[in-house]
Amino acid sequence: MNHSKPSEHTRKSGCLKKVCVDKYHFKVDRMGRDKMTHYMNLWDDSFQAIKEGWKTIEMRLNDEKRSMIKVDDIIEFTNTSNQEKLSCKVINIYKYSDFSELYENHDKQSIGYRENEKADPDDMLLYYTKEQIEKYGVVGIELTKLNKSTD
Repeated sequence: MNHSKPSEHTRKSGCLKKVCVDKYHFKVDRMGRDKMTHYMNLWDDSFQAIKEGWKTIEMRLNDEKRSMIKVDDIIEFTNTSNQEKLSCKVINIYKYSDFSELYENHDKQSIGYRENEKADPDDMLLYYTKEQIEKYGVVGIELTKLNKSTD
């Protein structure tokens, strides 16, 4: 991974070093493994579903930005309606050729549908074009919420 030069906000604290680079924050643990914080916006309904704990998989294109996400990274979501923040840890990453394949491999509640709603992969065409999906493929990012004290 090619990183920009660290900003002046680089600090060292014990065995943990935090480096701010552009919009990402890297934490290097004792074993030298990079952990990155990613920032993403979410519509209110998806934000609330993750906050309530029943949506555990965020679906995105597997574009350049999302392909940088690794297990144990942190994603800070911002609710687009009120700017509320929510931090989650990435616990698994599932890569698929398209949303139909993703929908076939995950239950509808985990990807953000309520019990009384029909899960339809074509819903994702509201966000992405068929060309984008064919070009990048898609990713299901499995998450667990972090407590405010561990952010």
